[in-house]
Amino acid sequence: MHGRARIDGAWCDADSGAVVDVLDPADDRLVGTVPACGPNETLRAIDAVSRAFQPWASRSARDRAALLRRLADLMRRDADDLAQ
Repeated sequence: MHGRARIDGAWCDADSGAVVDVLDPADDRLVGTVPACGPNETLRAIDAVSRAFQPWASRSARDRAALLRRLADLMRRDADDLAQ
């Protein structure tokens, strides 16, 4: 498994191309890798979240709650697939 970071709606690797090993804590077996994101990726992610926050914040609390409940329902429905 090779993981990627999701920044501003796109899957990406670290700018440096560096990765971090992900080990199974039970037996230290290599499970996969994830990007070793640094300051540049972090700033891009912060900028993306800041832009996305305004439309979310302008929704009513009732609307946000309904969307979060729907997301929870979908996650429960697809829990087995998500676990894989």
